[in-house]
Amino acid sequence: MSTPNTRSWLQTLVGFDTTSRHSNLHLIEHVRDALAAQGVPVQLIRSPDGAKSNLFATLPASDGSTQDGIALSGHTDVVPVDGQQWDTDPFALTEIDGKLYGRGTCDMKGFIAAGLALVPEFLAMPRSKPLHFALSYDEEVGCLGAPSCFSNCSCKASAWMAASWASPPACSPWWHTRASMWRAPCTARRRTLADATRQQRD
Repeated sequence: MSTPNTRSWLQTLVGFDTTSRHSNLHLIEHVRDALAAQGVPVQLIRSPDGAKSNLFATLPASDGSTQDGIALSGHTDVVPVDGQQWDTDPFALTEIDGKLYGRGTCDMKGFIAAGLALVPEFLAMPRSKPLHFALSYDEEVGCLGAPSCFSNCSCKASAWMAASWASPPACSPWWHTRASMWRAPCTARRRTLADATRQQRD
């Protein structure tokens, strides 16, 4: 079976209606199963009512370490389409004039798709630090899921870098500690996921 590329992943992710008022479990469970099939350990961290979930997955460092490292962090929920005039189905990825349209393509299912598509490459590369995926719920209604994701995940790091991009060319790395997170400005106009893990080869 061929490995999904970024576009294939994006088509799949956009197809899940994860508007914040809905559950995101169907998307989370699909990603969990895809990562597990590649041998990647996955942890689900549920919301208090169990209707939604964060996902935390770890690609260990080459020496087997799972602590500290870099987290690629993105939210799975999207804002509503109510009252908006869409020329296409917002939950079906559509290409028009070389551009891909769908709810969440930039914010931020495109980022998640690119990261998931690179998992086979990440697994094949030597890693001096572990690489984590942190997918959260309810960012659009107050960033409700991310704190519990990082507080309850299996990686008990004193600090790590969580890199997240929402809408290009913006770039917003987050530094996380056990107690708090804060945003650090990024002056780079454009970076790729490969850039985010380059230090692992240094």
